[in-house]
Amino acid sequence: MVMDEGMDTGDILLRAETPIGKEETCETLHDRLASLGAELLSETLEKMKVGFIRPIPQDHSKATYAPPLKKEDGHIDWEKGAEEIDRQVRAFNPWPGAFTKLGGLLLKVYKGEVREKAPSGKAGTVVWVGSDFLEVETGKGSYLLKEVQLEGRRRMAIREFLSGHPVPVGTVFQ
Repeated sequence: MVMDEGMDTGDILLRAETPIGKEETCETLHDRLASLGAELLSETLEKMKVGFIRPIPQDHSKATYAPPLKKEDGHIDWEKGAEEIDRQVRAFNPWPGAFTKLGGLLLKVYKGEVREKAPSGKAGTVVWVGSDFLEVETGKGSYLLKEVQLEGRRRMAIREFLSGHPVPVGTVFQ
């Protein structure tokens, strides 16, 4: 876009669209957009050299403002639906990170999966412990924890986590 006095308010020179994958995280999207942006910049400069760029004014009525993220934005509210929690986990990976509390310790969630099912108990309650997932009740459906990091520890698959930190059915995440 053309630089002007405002923040991201200049005319558009060239643009591209890309789909966001169902399991894509902020980190993977960032990397794809960086590559796409570099390609678009190169194409823009080539078209400017030969006069094929016509700036297009932005429609400022469609502009939105995104406030800066804060660490506390990553706290998982288990009353929300599993799909919303999954979007939060993917959007906040790697920063600020989606997290919950387990026994007073912070537990970051890096990867999970939505499971559609009728709610049967209190949101945030562990309802099933599998060999490679931990199923947690949400406000709508359940969420399978698949990759986590306990405060002061390294990031690991849930199978590895559970071998050193058993989490019984009925445990409630805060």
